[in-house]
Amino acid sequence: MLDPRCCVMGAGLELFSRAAFSQTVQTSGTDSDATSLGCRYEVTPKNPPNDGNLFVDNSPEGRSGHLGHALVEYEDSKILPFYPNCSAEIHSPKKPSKGHSARGGMEYKRSEDGGRTWSDRNVLAYSKNLFDTEQRGNTRKKFSDFAEKSVRKYRGEIVIFFLVCDITTNVIWRQFQVPTYISSLDEGYTWSKPAALCRDRGRVYDARNYNGEILVLYFKNDNEINFLGNKPEHVYELYVSRDGGRMFVKGSELPFDTTGKSYGSMEMLDSGSIVFYIYNSNAEHTMDYVISEDAGRTWSDPRIAHFQKRIRNGHMASLNGC
Repeated sequence: MLDPRCCVMGAGLELFSRAAFSQTVQTSGTDSDATSLGCRYEVTPKNPPNDGNLFVDNSPEGRSGHLGHALVEYEDSKILPFYPNCSAEIHSPKKPSKGHSARGGMEYKRSEDGGRTWSDRNVLAYSKNLFDTEQRGNTRKKFSDFAEKSVRKYRGEIVIFFLVCDITTNVIWRQFQVPTYISSLDEGYTWSKPAALCRDRGRVYDARNYNGEILVLYFKNDNEINFLGNKPEHVYELYVSRDGGRMFVKGSELPFDTTGKSYGSMEMLDSGSIVFYIYNSNAEHTMDYVISEDAGRTWSDPRIAHFQKRIRNGHMASLNGC
């Protein structure tokens, strides 16, 4: 199976297939150099940094594409990457380079050859309908949503998790609502009606299928003040589905001090353990992490991983035993 990654560069979206990099990491006082351990990966295009392979170009229409980056391989070499198509409005005159517009919705393309060729654009109906409904004034508030993460349940069966934003008074993705999800049983050709993941407002930062359970890393922070943790109730929670995504329940609360922290990434290690990392705005060369040996039911005490470079909104991957 592929492990594609996508990143936003200006108004264009670049997608790198089989992309990976080695990063020297110091954890708990011990240096570990991935390259010296033989952790080498094929990168396409070769010899980064480079311009990548252009996947979507929003610039001719003056559109933006900052938020929403779910990607799923629903069968071997068959990929659905989701991306936003938003206005290029600037949310703050004092920050003209920031963009971050949430006025728009999600689209996606399909590849059946491992990312070598792509279909035309497809509009994600749930996202478009939510945005169009509020634009017609059928509700008092205006909302938009963004596909944050996606997982494969079984062959050809998919679940996508959304960040929902109230954009009534601000074009930026603020004022997070209760996150939602939709499912497909036919490789993404048709989708279920949306359902709420939980009762509280916040944002999904990662999701994985692990031993038949869907695990969802959720940060209970409504972003009314800041996306970084700033209240005692801003906690990370693990939500679990044991019925293929029909229903999710809270599995556990992760023991992080979230003050000044946000984002999050989970990975399943070859040992069977699960590791969760979160971003620290006050120490960007580090990430707090915890480990679970029992599928997320209990957690280690928080520890700190040290990196050579600053990392924001990091996405961790365990490949080839590293």
